[in-house]
Amino acid sequence: MNNELYKRTLYTKKVRFIINEIYEYDISKANISILLQGGYITPNEYNMFLQMPKMQREIAIGNLQKDQKYAKILSNGFEMARKNLIEANNLTEDDIVSIKKDAFYVLRRLQHTTFGNIDFTLRNSYHMFIYCRGIEIYYGMNEFDSNDSGIIDIKGINDNKLSLHMSYLSFLAYIFKYVLNNNTSMAIQELMSFMQKYNNRELDIEYYREFNAESMFRIGRYGMMFIDDSYKNVLEIGNNQMFNRELFSILMDIQYRK
Repeated sequence: MNNELYKRTLYTKKVRFIINEIYEYDISKANISILLQGGYITPNEYNMFLQMPKMQREIAIGNLQKDQKYAKILSNGFEMARKNLIEANNLTEDDIVSIKKDAFYVLRRLQHTTFGNIDFTLRNSYHMFIYCRGIEIYYGMNEFDSNDSGIIDIKGINDNKLSLHMSYLSFLAYIFKYVLNNNTSMAIQELMSFMQKYNNRELDIEYYREFNAESMFRIGRYGMMFIDDSYKNVLEIGNNQMFNRELFSILMDIQYRK
């Protein structure tokens, strides 16, 4: 093996964009599968955990991890699982878009995904990747339904906060669909129009929530989770302005590298 990416819990390829099929694999029931694989729980205990509601199972595993022994077992188990997947499929850095602990985003389908009790399951497939100001965006178009906006996945913002950005995510999916339909110039035009409206504070207030891990509305140094329209003209909008400008630059790169 010519790389040691399996040692990395987090890794992202240093590129601004990729237009290509991207496949997302992750370990099914990762924590308990690793404990079973290592012989630290029995099949009966595995089934007991499996039958728990997801939240209850996560709490139970979290309590286990408070014991440094189990935390180390899981850390080593994840590393070995990543190593097995990389070696069995001869993955190189060129093949891997990103690694997120037990999840891999790769540029080709994998032939070998099961290693004992560890099963890397294909979760999603995408058609493009964009890295913009610390945010990873994966977008996949539904090629069989032109009315479907497709699937969009964001890394860098917790899932429980992504629901606060649904309007902006819908807009991103809208312009990325143009890109994948070989009409990047229209995507650029739509983004330029959006940026003008954004800068003039003409959009709904939800667009002015900062598109980052905190996902706050910001007035001066203060961040708020919720706010009403009467504050729109005093909100700080610089964070999203910079994101939009960087995204514009990326789309220009896509347009002129074709």
